[in-house]
Amino acid sequence: MSENCKHCQNGWLDNRFGQDVECVNGILIDIDVYQEGYQRDAIYPVAPCHPDWERQCAGEENVGLDCQERLGR
Repeated sequence: MSENCKHCQNGWLDNRFGQDVECVNGILIDIDVYQEGYQRDAIYPVAPCHPDWERQCAGEENVGLDCQERLGR
């Protein structure tokens, strides 16, 4: 989880993006899915602390392409 992140509050998002959705290294993912085994070929949405957050909010494509790398850390 993002440590000392002013946006994500150490991973906890107070259900702003759905129940059990948390930030894991800048990626929004259901924490149960993350722990049980997330899809290795999927692109997950980025969290407010990710550099692509503004682009995602603007509806741009090709956002969060580094999600698999970030989730693997």
